[in-house]
Amino acid sequence: MGPLRIGMRDQELAALGLHGNHPQGSASFVQDGEPSPITVRFGEAWTLEQDGQPQVVADVDPVEMRVTSLRIVGSVPTTAEGVGVGTALQRVRALYGEPEHTWRPIGFLMCAQFAARPGVDFCFRAQTMTPTWADVAAEAPVAELRAPATRPSPLALGEDLAQIAATLAGHLIDGGLVDGDERVHLDGQRQPFELLAPCVLLLRSKRGEPSSWSYMSAVTRGGEVYQIDGGWRRSDGTMLLCDGSSVFVRDGDGATVRWKSNSDHRWRPEPATCDERRDFVPPRVVCKGISDRFAFKGVIMGELVVAEQQADDFALRKAVHRDRRSDPFTAEGQCQRVADRAWEETVPALAFAGAPTDLVARLHYLSASLDMISSCSAEPLRQRLCMATTPAVLDAARACPSGPGLSPSWSDVVREPAPEPAPLSPAEMQRRAAALTGKWSMRDSGDRQPPEDWTISSGGRRLQIDGGSREGSYELSLTPEGSLIARRPLRELWLDVAFLDADRFYLVDSRMTRLVDRRRFDVRLSPGRDALLMRGEVCKTVTAAGQLREARCRFVADDAGERLEVEHTDDQGKAATMTFAVVDGYLAPQAIEPPTTMFERRR
Repeated sequence: MGPLRIGMRDQELAALGLHGNHPQGSASFVQDGEPSPITVRFGEAWTLEQDGQPQVVADVDPVEMRVTSLRIVGSVPTTAEGVGVGTALQRVRALYGEPEHTWRPIGFLMCAQFAARPGVDFCFRAQTMTPTWADVAAEAPVAELRAPATRPSPLALGEDLAQIAATLAGHLIDGGLVDGDERVHLDGQRQPFELLAPCVLLLRSKRGEPSSWSYMSAVTRGGEVYQIDGGWRRSDGTMLLCDGSSVFVRDGDGATVRWKSNSDHRWRPEPATCDERRDFVPPRVVCKGISDRFAFKGVIMGELVVAEQQADDFALRKAVHRDRRSDPFTAEGQCQRVADRAWEETVPALAFAGAPTDLVARLHYLSASLDMISSCSAEPLRQRLCMATTPAVLDAARACPSGPGLSPSWSDVVREPAPEPAPLSPAEMQRRAAALTGKWSMRDSGDRQPPEDWTISSGGRRLQIDGGSREGSYELSLTPEGSLIARRPLRELWLDVAFLDADRFYLVDSRMTRLVDRRRFDVRLSPGRDALLMRGEVCKTVTAAGQLREARCRFVADDAGERLEVEHTDDQGKAATMTFAVVDGYLAPQAIEPPTTMFERRR
């Protein structure tokens, strides 16, 4: 094939006599409120012909405009042994032996790779859509040759995949505890995953959910697992780096290959570069394949190479293990023990909330504590001993004032789904739309946002906002859950309102809580601090750190309306009370600053 090679620029192909085919489509995007048409190129195929017959097709990446693969479709080009399009399967087997790997691309083809002729896929046409070798006759001719040959998953690249899989076991990776070829989540569901390459995982959807998958990089080194894009650099200069669905492999001489996965999870090699930049501190690595739009940039950290954007929080990306403990005589081991005690003190609150308290939940808690463990490890020994000997670890912030807290926020630990309100009936939606119709003025918004005037058309079809940063005209629609969606080009607002009466409504914000079930709800007593949990006839408060405290709750109705009164103990151990108004299915805290935004009807 002479000078035709992988990695050539598309403009070089015309000089070799190839003819281009550029499939493209049209699309548009909105700019300044007007559609602007653009042309989208899906890819390119350049064809080399002889006597009017196609012989070689060069596939070109639509972004980088480089040749990524070649397909031999005519009978003129052959291998050194004379095998080409039209050669019978039995002749191919006689020359190369039995195939070491076979696979089925889309469309009545069966492809094989032979150890005696590496780097080439030999494809034969069959009579069935998903053929086996039994469907391919001995005299079946080669339909096309493909180079470079793709490789199936898993892609070992000289690494011990069984050992890597054993290292992954027991670690919490992307929210799931690795157990065999599955990850167990907080809700007990199991999510299958596959090790596609030494540091690439394929995460599949949970059972019973619509089929989907995604790639994730996970680097195993020295018995540890790091949830990072990157890999390792050996002392001889060789490297193996993973970046999503790509793997870069560099040998001792600097020659680099990028293995790129496709939608069938097969790997295709392409030329690449991987350069070290020792003039940076710490040193950097920059890797780029011929079809890469952006390069991978990593930081060399000992044997590991970590993606630049993940280097600053590298310590937080170390996966926790169900059994492993750090040496108790090290700073990290001492702080990890304090975090373990904090977990044990949090379990009663989790149990009352109905949240999981099993092994997976514990690992989630420890994973959320990694930042605190890192901060604690940098503290002097005296400070660490103070935290370790405090009778209640969750009180260590007061007992050891200069030290960091050793517990994550309660909101980071409990992710129990909130009860969903029942959808509104068509009649209820009509009544709500009618109630919104009219002119409204904002009041009691404090200094959080400038005043606004709203005008909602009859039937709740359009919203006009005058004043403030959201000023403009919007199409308005009502969801079955009662939310308002206001849309205009390049902007969409989701709005929830809670009517006090026919002439006033609150604009719902994060401090208000949907009240679906009066026997089961969670509500914040103050932002980022204590939460109130109602379970049946019993209510209790949970501190931001996870301490469970007694409380008393009651719903009261009088001429002023209905409200929830809460008696509890504050952070200083003193008796405190708080009141929430019950407003249109929400709990709205009273006497807070800034006040909840309210709109009033204009007559």
